[in-house]
Amino acid sequence: MRICDFGMDCKVFGQIVTLKIEEKHPLILLASFLPWAAMFQMIFDDLKMTAKGQWFCGRKLKVRIHLGVYVLQQLYNLTNRQVEYSIRDNAAFQLFCGKTFMDKWHAPDHTKIERFRSRLQPETQRQLANLIAQTAVQVGFAKADQLDIDSTIQEANLTYPRDPKMLKKLGLLTAKVADALKRIAPERLKGLVVDLKNIAKKTQACFFHKRYTTNEVKSETLTKLLQAVQTPLKKVIASCESLTLKERESLKWNEAKATEKIVHHGKEYLKSVKHFIHTGESAPGKRLSFHHKAL
Repeated sequence: MRICDFGMDCKVFGQIVTLKIEEKHPLILLASFLPWAAMFQMIFDDLKMTAKGQWFCGRKLKVRIHLGVYVLQQLYNLTNRQVEYSIRDNAAFQLFCGKTFMDKWHAPDHTKIERFRSRLQPETQRQLANLIAQTAVQVGFAKADQLDIDSTIQEANLTYPRDPKMLKKLGLLTAKVADALKRIAPERLKGLVVDLKNIAKKTQACFFHKRYTTNEVKSETLTKLLQAVQTPLKKVIASCESLTLKERESLKWNEAKATEKIVHHGKEYLKSVKHFIHTGESAPGKRLSFHHKAL
């Protein structure tokens, strides 16, 4: 065997490189067999679920590109950034996502990839996963006896529900509603200030206890945070309950949603936190989220 040392001192420059992707390449075969039109119809209703009347406005969403990205991400178990970089550098990935026939083709940013996937309902993603898996087996891209499908369809829509974090969220909702009420009815909450900095500081104190802090000290810290949140919350809830129909209709959709959350769940959650402070046990039926309907 002879050794060649040529190229050790050569510099590498960016330039155009022509690559040939064979017709029998697995991704080309898979792209040819996937029922893209049926997949589009499968996700169409989910894509329309956005702000009222806005789904047909703005820049066009090139669904064929994003569907290709979605399939690649599921097949290779890639993160949003990994699939973005792969599409930029991999010619086969670009062909799979429609580069040769899509007008003004582009590689989507990782944030757009995440946003597209998050608009698909879990049941829709399950149907897509089944369709992709079946087609992959038919084409020979995967083997049915070796195929392993992760049952996780979408990122969890619920973080670990610790009381300090939940109280901080309740304080943010209170501030949002208070600002809305001051706009539509300035006289209702005149002089009320939701001190978010104080709430954030007390929340931080709950998270950063020393290792051997006693339960009494932890309860005292949580009580201070509870008091910082409940004082403005009760005033805001009282004002919300006395709103006229005309004032309610003048709220923006996100303000109305925040109002509904604190009115329906605010006082109930405060009681459950007090129960935990006094007994050290979680109250039966304690709410774990303000945005998830099932909790």
